Amino acid sequence: GGGRQSLEKWMVQNIAHPKDNNRPWSFKGHEYQQGIIRDTHPWVVTQKCAQSGVSELSLSVALGLMAILPNSNIIYVLQNARYARVFAASRFDPAIQKSDRLKAIVDRDVDSTSLKKIGSSFLHITGGHSDSSAISIPASALIVDEASFISPGVLGTFSSRLEHLKEEEKILYH
Repeated sequence: GGGRQSLEKWMVQNIAHPKDNNRPWSFKGHEYQQGIIRDTHPWVVTQKCAQSGVSELSLSVALGLMAILPNSNIIYVLQNARYARVFAASRFDPAIQKSDRLKAIVDRDVDSTSLKKIGSSFLHITGGHSDSSAISIPASALIVDEASFISPGVLGTFSSRLEHLKEEEKILYH
C-alpha cells in the first residue's frame, strides 16, 4: 500500500545506514523500531532510554514522510532553537546528503537549519522552548524529539497545528 504503510520500505530503499554510508537503512539490532514504523495510528508515542536510535529513526521518518506524502508540512520539534539548528546541520543534512533520492529532490533555495523543502513538502525544524516557536501553519505531521524537555503547554500548542486534520489523518510521533 501507499502512504504511511510504505514508510518502512521507503526508508530501507532511500536512507543510508547512519553508521555506514555504503549500506541501506537497516533495523538490525533495533528491530523494535519496525513496530514504531508499522504503527499507523494517528498518535505514536515512544518512551525510550538515551542512545537507543530513536532520534535517528525520527529524523528518517520525517524525511520519509516528506517524500511519500506530497504537499505536506512536517514539524520537527527539539528542546530549544539552538539545539534544533545543531541537530539540523549535524543530523538532517548528512542524512539528506547520503541519500541519492533525497539529494535529487531537495530544493537548494529552501534549505536552511530551520526550513527544508524536499519534493513538494516542507520540513520545519524548531525548538520547543516557547509557544511562539509553534509556527502558525497547519501541519501534516508533528514529530517531537525529547518531549521531556518541552513544557506540556508548549507541546499542546504544537499539537494544535494538527487540528485542521481529521483524527485518522493526524500523524504525531512523540
